[in-house]
Amino acid sequence: MMNQNLIVALVLAALIRPTGATGSDHRTWSRRVVAESDHPPLALHTQAARASHRGAATAQAKKEVSDQATSAKEAAEVHKEASEPANSDISILGIDIAALTKDVSAYYYYMTLLSAAFSVALWLVVAFLYQKYKVDSSKPAADGLEHTVQLLDGRWRHSIFDCFGDLPLCCISCFFPGLRWADTLRMAGLLAFWYGLAIFVGLYILTELTMGSGAVLFVGVLVYFRQRQRALFGIQNGSCASVAEDVLTYACCGCCAIAQEARQIEEAYAVGHPVALDSRSLDGST
Repeated sequence: MMNQNLIVALVLAALIRPTGATGSDHRTWSRRVVAESDHPPLALHTQAARASHRGAATAQAKKEVSDQATSAKEAAEVHKEASEPANSDISILGIDIAALTKDVSAYYYYMTLLSAAFSVALWLVVAFLYQKYKVDSSKPAADGLEHTVQLLDGRWRHSIFDCFGDLPLCCISCFFPGLRWADTLRMAGLLAFWYGLAIFVGLYILTELTMGSGAVLFVGVLVYFRQRQRALFGIQNGSCASVAEDVLTYACCGCCAIAQEARQIEEAYAVGHPVALDSRSLDGST
């Protein structure tokens, strides 16, 4: 490699000989060219050194930025941990509440199940007492109103907003709607009391666990049995208008709908309507 450089240097020295130079000048010029060919100028070394220095400086700067970002992230995590309130070790029924609060969904389901379990237990106690002491109507109420079989056919005897006409029935429909709804189905001969109560409670729990999505199925079942009660008394049923009316009734005021149905069947028992006569054979034990 050095021989090739030497040859190239001699050729260049011969071609680029200074004008008017003597033999000794020519030899001096040639030696200078050869020396420069073997040893690149100092400027090139300086430029390379500067480039290398700039590269090292850039790498160092990037490393410093990366270290600063890492330090900032660690500081933020430490601040977050310090700002979070410490959860005490609270346990209910063997379940760590502090762990549940970190997962909103799990906490919601836990509280929903706890509430549903309490409600079901209370309903079962009240349902047992209700079944034991409840007596079906046998004579019309002494309220000054007319009570006949004909008034029950083809229409609802009482308005949806007339639930306060029978205050005890109104209260049971509001505070324990599942009980009154199940008892209405029993009296109408559509379903046994405990089956009806189980359906109502199951749909209620499903609605709670699905954050309200199960309400579609809940309302659908309630409307289905309301349509069947319509058919028993010859009230318009099966049409889009009647179904839409029942959906809106249960969606807007379900307790009032349950009270209206209950008053209809109670009065049917009081005046001896055929619906009552045909359904007396079905009781809560079947």
